[in-house]
Amino acid sequence: MCVVAPSTALAQETAPLEPTLAFVNVNLVTMVDDQVRRDHVVLVRRDRIVAVGARNQVPVPADAIVIDGHGGYLIPGLTDAHVHLDGDGTRRGTSRGAFGDGPLYLAHGVTTVINQRGLPVHLEWREGVRTGRIVGPTIYTAGEFVNEPRVQTPADVEREIAEQAASGYDLIKFHEVYTRETGFLTTEGLEADTYRRMNEVAAELNMPIVGHAPVNLGL
Repeated sequence: MCVVAPSTALAQETAPLEPTLAFVNVNLVTMVDDQVRRDHVVLVRRDRIVAVGARNQVPVPADAIVIDGHGGYLIPGLTDAHVHLDGDGTRRGTSRGAFGDGPLYLAHGVTTVINQRGLPVHLEWREGVRTGRIVGPTIYTAGEFVNEPRVQTPADVEREIAEQAASGYDLIKFHEVYTRETGFLTTEGLEADTYRRMNEVAAELNMPIVGHAPVNLGL
């Protein structure tokens, strides 16, 4: 009893192993090179690919969930590097509820999106996707556009980028501000010293900058 009881307790506390997902009978495009690997098997466990190989080289576990590709093509997940999520998570002009387009991205092979103008709710969706509460692609998101008149001085951009970093945004979007309803409308663009400081602070905080070239400064 002294030996069996701890083993039983351990078994009760250990979560059951998740089944392996097996993609079989697929033509695999790895993007490592330009070769198509015919009649391959890909085994996935949780969020990791654990085995890849020809059908006669990779045994499929007896308890695996098998998806037969019927000779179709299996590719890495796609990234949509320029999306604009609305406040309800849909494309503009649609309405499907909180991140309603999330499943549609996945259905079309898009497993990562980069949102170019973010709201606090997008940070909530990002976390929801990460923890599995929300079905959708991995989200990387910028915050509000950075440009004048919202920010105008080097001190302004220091504060703005620090606040966006502290809020948890992933990147900085440099773009003309055109929110007429709040009175923000870019006219001239940032001065050179402010633009330079924006880049310096973003680099210090390890936040990539994306967006448009400053029309008033040139390249």
